[in-house]
Amino acid sequence: MNFASYQLSVGWDEFARFQSVMMEKTEITGSRIFKFGPFQLRPATRILEEAGQRVVVGDRAFDILCVLVQNNNDVFTVADLKQAVWKNVHVEDGVIRVHISALRKILGNEFIKNIVGRGYQFSGEIAAQGGRTSSPDIFYRDKLSKPPNYPLRLIGRDQVVEQVLERLHDKRFVTIAGPGGVGKTTLSLVVSRHLSAKFDEAICFVDLSPLSDASLVTSTIASSLGLSVSSDDPTTNLLKFVRDKTLLLVIDNCEHVIEGTAPIVEQIHAAAPDVHILATSREPLRVAGEHLLRVGPLDAPRIDEQATVADIARFSAMELFVERAAAAGSAAPLQDGDAALIGDICRKLDGLPLAIELAAARCDTYGLPELHAVLDDRVKMLWKGRRTAPTRHQTLDALIDWSFTLLGPDERSVLSAISSFQGAFRIRAAQAVAAPLCGENCDFREVFQYLVTSSLVTVDNTGTEPRYRLLDATRAYAALKLEGAPFRYKTKQRYLDYLLRAVEEADSAWRNQSADAWIKAHGAYVYDVRSALAFAFSDAASEEDKLTGIRLVARSSTIWFQLSLTSEYLKRLQTALAALDKRNEVLHPERMSICISLGYVTWHTTGRPSEMIRYFSEASDIAERLQDTPSRLLALWGLWRATSIAGDESKALAIADLHAALVDPVANPHDYLTNLRMKALSLHWLGEQRKASAITQEMQARQPAIASGWPGILLDAKVTSDSLMSRVYWLHGKPNLALQAAEDAADYALEKKHILSYCYSLVTGICPVSMWIGDFEGARYYAERLIALASSYGYSHWGSFGTHYLRALDHLSGNLTNVPQPDRQAHRNPFISELLLTVCPDALSADDFAQLEGNDARWYAPELLRLQAERLADVAGREALLDRSLSLARHQGALSWELRTTVSKARLWASADRSVDAREMLSDVMSRFDEGFETRDLVEANDFLEQL
Repeated sequence: MNFASYQLSVGWDEFARFQSVMMEKTEITGSRIFKFGPFQLRPATRILEEAGQRVVVGDRAFDILCVLVQNNNDVFTVADLKQAVWKNVHVEDGVIRVHISALRKILGNEFIKNIVGRGYQFSGEIAAQGGRTSSPDIFYRDKLSKPPNYPLRLIGRDQVVEQVLERLHDKRFVTIAGPGGVGKTTLSLVVSRHLSAKFDEAICFVDLSPLSDASLVTSTIASSLGLSVSSDDPTTNLLKFVRDKTLLLVIDNCEHVIEGTAPIVEQIHAAAPDVHILATSREPLRVAGEHLLRVGPLDAPRIDEQATVADIARFSAMELFVERAAAAGSAAPLQDGDAALIGDICRKLDGLPLAIELAAARCDTYGLPELHAVLDDRVKMLWKGRRTAPTRHQTLDALIDWSFTLLGPDERSVLSAISSFQGAFRIRAAQAVAAPLCGENCDFREVFQYLVTSSLVTVDNTGTEPRYRLLDATRAYAALKLEGAPFRYKTKQRYLDYLLRAVEEADSAWRNQSADAWIKAHGAYVYDVRSALAFAFSDAASEEDKLTGIRLVARSSTIWFQLSLTSEYLKRLQTALAALDKRNEVLHPERMSICISLGYVTWHTTGRPSEMIRYFSEASDIAERLQDTPSRLLALWGLWRATSIAGDESKALAIADLHAALVDPVANPHDYLTNLRMKALSLHWLGEQRKASAITQEMQARQPAIASGWPGILLDAKVTSDSLMSRVYWLHGKPNLALQAAEDAADYALEKKHILSYCYSLVTGICPVSMWIGDFEGARYYAERLIALASSYGYSHWGSFGTHYLRALDHLSGNLTNVPQPDRQAHRNPFISELLLTVCPDALSADDFAQLEGNDARWYAPELLRLQAERLADVAGREALLDRSLSLARHQGALSWELRTTVSKARLWASADRSVDAREMLSDVMSRFDEGFETRDLVEANDFLEQL
């Protein structure tokens, strides 16, 4: 089981839009590269390198650097830089100085000069050069499901290709319609390759042929785009995602799920003006915006008896036949006298490319006259039996049926058995399912190769290992044969057993592959997992089959998380759990695994702690009784997280201690690092900032020796430690270090493409820190990022934080009309209420405020006491509360809380004619700061100090 795969479960395409916003702000020309000293700046891709190594730079600092570098030797005032980067939005002057300071730490002091009385200037020799034109959509393209890359040979379709290209350009939405076997898929792939450069490789290919349930169409499209599917209806998030994208969306094989395809395609076309859609179907989708292009047969006119092979080669149907016959190893070279027969064969096959290929593949067995006679009889017979089918469909069915009857018993059995596979498969998979059907003197690989040679099985050799598949028409025919075969049940059992082994191997491979490579190698298993589970939980399945299905659900977590199909996986998990309930096996290891998966799915979708606690507690209990330490560690981590979300941090710390008792730091360094994070966070929430800081520093020291993406760590360890340190730094009175650590965490998550880690860095690090230092526009910028990400990828739990942050910022600006009222259940998350208390207490309701009172063992307690004091009319009572606040702040080592409370107390003393004492007290606290003098609290404190 591998739950950390979830950390890369969604696509990163939304960052393209975010980065493009920043590109607009800095007016960067996309293809330029700027070199100065050991540094190389690539504005288009937002990359700064030093001696070939990428350097992490905060977003706003990067924008400022781009402005200065692209205007080398020009002097920019603070006002100039604010206008260039923030446009007309008000920000404090000190924010510019914070970012300039961060840049100097990276570049040194030689490049950015402070021109006294004027502003800032980039001073250094710059070599500018053209680079590959690029857009910031680099993450977006990485996550798209790309068209298959196998070799294509398209005969007689040049004019059709031109028509498709022209209509796509003019109309944006084209459906290629035609009978089965006419070559619609091949046409769509050829068109995709033609348009690859135009769309800068932003092409998404969605193959609907493996689907049997039309309700899965929208989630399949969303998953192919790299989106997380964490709700029953992902339509809203999908449409939000595509509305500002520029891409080509190819949707292949729509006809059998057309009722699920037509509505979502129509909505995409209406919502996304820069998305071009190319669909293939046997029938039109019949929706608004669709422009139909019907594809007919290849050119196969009647041939004169005197025609030569060279004469007929100029007709596309005959050209295809001659080429495929030669490729199949025709028994004898084709002679000029064969031309008329070839023409007649192609005409009888209605010019259908697939039918022609199937017939030509038999030229190694039959001579042309015999092939002509056999085809003539076979097609006539099938036509008589299927008068209700369209003529060309009858022809194709006749050819497949004829090809099937020509096979020997072993070949027929194997072809029927491998029709179980819903998409591409490897030969070892086919062997596991179909080899037992071969007779004693039969070699499976010889049988399989014969099916390939006969064009009944296609092969793709473009990867490291050949992949095979049955064309849709062939698979449909063979599947019907399998349904009536006496070996159907045993075949389905082997198919189910094979899928279980396959997903276990895929899960193990996750540790050694990048996410993209893993999805390419194993992602297609999801179609077969669906099919196998349909059998396992059917009425025909045995109790043993159902148990195998339960195991398959439990052990396929990596596939579902990696493909971002969390909503569908939730239903699979619930089905499996219900099946286990019927078996009354409460200590079953699969029950433990399913409960852990349910806990993690809940965390990143609804975020409801009560459900998480229920699932993780049951899993932990089972793991303890089964003495399964790795699973118990996973369950305890989830239980710690859920308990913390629920607000019981003391209990969460106790769970962290229980987790620690199971971990050997030497033997299990990854688990130990996870435990350090658990303890550090709990201590931070409990106000023990010195202890939290010490543990976090140990995390940072250990992290370089441990692979950041290790599966046991659900969120990247560097991101979590930097985010935590940003908070601790600010509380310790180091606002500049806090901002740098928060930006480091966010930028590192971007670099690693960890979407959950990035959301985490925004929620816990850069948004709070930006608000604390007074960079409200920066906080708004990141909160909007967070909301857009959560909306696109279905992470409502994370999005609720962004909504509350925006409402707090609107409270501060006096504008409460921009953001919708947050969900009240989400508002009860204690972390949100605690943060709002420290930033904008007016955004809290009386009930929310009351729930935070009376708990000195929390990180925010000194600030709560200060705010309570501010509300008191009684001077003595107010000073007593302020003294409690100061005492607690000093105990926590929270200099920032001490400063706020000291300002409040100084105001109280000043009003009582104790200005001298107030000045002395405030000066003493401010003298302990050595940075951040431009930030909000220090500016306010200094202004008041000057008034005393």
